[in-house]
Amino acid sequence: MVTMLLAEKDFILRYGGVYTVALAYAGTSNYGAIRKLLHIAVSDTPDDVRRAAVTSLALVLFKNPGQPAQEPDFRTQ
Repeated sequence: MVTMLLAEKDFILRYGGVYTVALAYAGTSNYGAIRKLLHIAVSDTPDDVRRAAVTSLALVLFKNPGQPAQEPDFRTQ
């Protein structure tokens, strides 16, 4: 369901999908969620969706502020 929301053409549904990922993985520092949100933050067209992705990264990473997240390698994509 979340994957379908993130793949929608309507940006409002993608916006909701981004916050769904954020709430599902809040405080977990989940690598898959971080990778997905970073990809959306740099590649989605509407600024609203990109801002939501950056805000969502904060929600996913908030429990480990002193521990840097593992840097994903986007060079292969």
